[in-house]
Amino acid sequence: MAEENKNKPEPIYSQTLKTGSRTFFFDVRKAKTGDEYLTITESRIQKNGEKMRNTIFLFKDDFKEFCQNLVDIADKNVMPV
Repeated sequence: MAEENKNKPEPIYSQTLKTGSRTFFFDVRKAKTGDEYLTITESRIQKNGEKMRNTIFLFKDDFKEFCQNLVDIADKNVMPV
């Protein structure tokens, strides 16, 4: 995993959310081009003990629309709380 993180720029801002067996990492980073982007990484441990990670990359061009879609879903109460 150290090799995987070798080329990843250090976060400008980070926030963590722990929910049961999952942890979400929200990191704002700066690309080599100077553009900032958000990574949302979900980390969890599977039943066999293996760690699993999934990451979404959001660049600023898509960020506003992505957030609006989340708000729309929350407002429609389609997800049980």
